[in-house]
Order: sequence, then C-alpha cells, then structure tokens
Amino acid sequence: MPDLSRLNALRALEASVRQGSFKAAADELGVTPAAIGQQVRSLEAALGQSLLIRRSNRFEPTEVAVRAARKLAAGFDKLREAMSLFAQNDAPNRLFVTVNPTITERWLAPRLSVFLANQTEIDLRIDSTPQSFYNENSEYDFGLRYAKATSTPRVEIELFGEVLVPLCAPEIAFNIGPRERSDALAGVPLLYVDRSTTDPDWIEWDEWGHRFGYAIPALKQGLKFTLTTMAIRSGLAGHGLFLGQLSIALPDLNAGRLVAPFGPSKCWRTGYSYRLVSLGSAQKSPLQTAFSNWIVAEAEKTRDAMDAFLAR
Repeated sequence: MPDLSRLNALRALEASVRQGSFKAAADELGVTPAAIGQQVRSLEAALGQSLLIRRSNRFEPTEVAVRAARKLAAGFDKLREAMSLFAQNDAPNRLFVTVNPTITERWLAPRLSVFLANQTEIDLRIDSTPQSFYNENSEYDFGLRYAKATSTPRVEIELFGEVLVPLCAPEIAFNIGPRERSDALAGVPLLYVDRSTTDPDWIEWDEWGHRFGYAIPALKQGLKFTLTTMAIRSGLAGHGLFLGQLSIALPDLNAGRLVAPFGPSKCWRTGYSYRLVSLGSAQKSPLQTAFSNWIVAEAEKTRDAMDAFLAR
C-alpha cells in the first residue's frame, strides 16, 4: 500500500490523470515531464500494477487510476486545509521559499540585502533544489519558478518574461565576422546549455540561427553545461558566445563584463514567465506579505531594465 513517503508520486499521478499529459502535470507542479513520469513509475512499481497505459507519446489511465485520482484530489484538499491550521500557528518570522538555482544565484541573492535590511528578525530558508515539487500542500510559503500560468487554486503573480540574447566577453566579440553575413559565427566558439524547461519557445543555437539567418557551425568540440550559471561563468571567462537570459545578464551587460554583439534586434522572447506562487495557507503573515511585495517591486525594476535594453 502507498504510504506518506509517496505523497509526491501520488500528487504526480493525480495531476497527470487530471491534466491528461505528463507535460501539463509538470507545468503545474513546477518540474520536468521526466520527473513526473519517474514518480508515476515508482508508484506503479511499489503497487505492482500499471496505472497509466503508455501509447507512443500519450497515455490512458486505467479505471482504477481514474477512481484513485478523484479520491486523491479530495484528499489533497483536506491536506491543504490541515496545513493551513499549522501555518496559522507557525513562527511569524519564518519564511520558506523554493527557487531554481539560476534565479537564486543570479537574481534573488544579489538583491536580498535590500529586503533583509528592513527585517530585524527573520528565519529565511531558500531551497534551490531544481526539481522540488511545490503545490497546494507544500511546506513552502512561496515558489519562484519559470513556468506558464496554471488553472490551480493557488495564487500566482507574473513577475517578468524572459529574452534570450547572444552574449560573450568583449574579447570574443572581435572574432565575430560582419554581422550582416550568414557565416558571421564561423570560427567562433559557442557554449551550449542543456534545455531545462518545457517552454516550446525556448530556443537553442540551431533554432536561433534558423530564425535570424545565421549558419551555426557543427559542434565538433566545445562546451556544454547543465546549468545556466555555469555557462555565464564560462562566458565571462572568455570561453565563447552563449545564448544568455537577459533578465539575469543585465548587471554584467551594464558593467561591460559581457556584451551583446548582435544587439537587441537578434533577441528572442520566450513563452513562459517567472512567477511567484503563493503556497500553503491563503492567509499570509505580515512577513510573507512584505516578501511578496518586495519581490514584485524588484521584478518591476527588472522588466524596466529589460525594456530599456531592447529599446536601444
């Protein structure tokens, strides 16, 4: 029988059956479709039975999975109610936030001193585990993730979108050929980052070249990273040109540590947005309200700075 240690797997199953796909469930829960599939398979292995019948790129839930999903949905509602009781008696200075590693390091951490300066006592906990599940029954107060809007009961605030722009250290820009020529990147080292989002509008080098009319050299040798932060450090070190996220590259662009050799005209706006998701109890403490208001204000500054760059 499933136990409390399998709550994540049960949540993955319920969302998959209700949404009708791993991708939609992954968008709702803030993880990858692979993580959802792995959770469901682990549950099937523990139960010794199939719950989802896989058919090429889709699945069909079994009858028992459909019935169980309905019960799980009701059960999660009860859990949410119970968690709200705990939240009402929680320490007023506690704040638990889940943020992906890139945004934690490159956007949130550099700004935290401003927020902390106005908080005399605070127990701030930040979880940067890339695949943390967060939902209505979560222990977190907030989740900050790059995702599309969902239809769940939780409160979401859209903070800012994302723009991908070719970036490099100033010395690398000298190796780029005439910008009007399709072979401008010949001989220029390119840095690659593993795709970590389900956003269909998040492009990589081949797609960027196709959209803007540039030939992308075949990757015979080069650097490929699993995290955007690693690509940024490599780019700052002068290792090559990378498709960077404008929202987190702005400080380095403004300081001249990075340049955008193709300018704002060769940028690509992605489809999802960064969102602040309120989790747990709907009743927020003064500290939680202050944090939410501060994040929204900082996000507005980021949007303005991105718009200013794109308007150059």
